[in-house]
Amino acid sequence: MSEGIQLSNCDKKDGKYYYRGRWWSPNQPIKSTRKDKKMMVMAIKVIRGKQYAKIIHFGGNKWTPLGQNDSWSATYWSSYWANQAFWSKNKNRKQKKQGKRAA
Repeated sequence: MSEGIQLSNCDKKDGKYYYRGRWWSPNQPIKSTRKDKKMMVMAIKVIRGKQYAKIIHFGGNKWTPLGQNDSWSATYWSSYWANQAFWSKNKNRKQKKQGKRAA
């Protein structure tokens, strides 16, 4: 797996980076430009003291959730971002609803 592009090589303005013809907010999922994927993100990771970025597309038609994986190396995995974007919010809602019924 490649490390991606160094962020120091990208233009920066107001906390956003210009890469591949658009301005990106780091680690913020947005609607994907690929028709077979739901979302994409510019994932940021520090390797040997330098920040690297990589574009990750996730949320395909045959996608199924995997177990929670919060490890540092997982930030370049599409399953990590799918869990963050699609499942972490739903999990909190279910816990709140269950708590209200019990009271």
